[in-house]
Amino acid sequence: MKNLLRSASEHRPVACTPSGDFLRWARSSGLQTRWAHRLKVHVPMCALAYAFLTSPVLAQAYSDFARANQEYAQGHFKDAIAGYEGLVRTGQATANVFYDLGNAYFRTGDFGGAI
Repeated sequence: MKNLLRSASEHRPVACTPSGDFLRWARSSGLQTRWAHRLKVHVPMCALAYAFLTSPVLAQAYSDFARANQEYAQGHFKDAIAGYEGLVRTGQATANVFYDLGNAYFRTGDFGGAI
């Protein structure tokens, strides 16, 4: 027990700076080149995703969806169906669009369309 306590008191924390051995290992193992490759691939992909997600096409789809929801709220279910169907035709439909489309069909009495 005394030896254990003595060795614990003699223990000094190691500084958290990269040593030459680690840097040498990182270079030789290809660690730096793998990270550089990942950055070269992922940064442009993120930029393209950002450009796509903020595109005017999505803004237009959101505007059409909001307009169809407004028609639905005012009780103009046939106009709302036309708006929702337009989103489906252009390939911009989400689960919310299909849900609201089914509800609009239900409100008009078209139970087959609602399903």
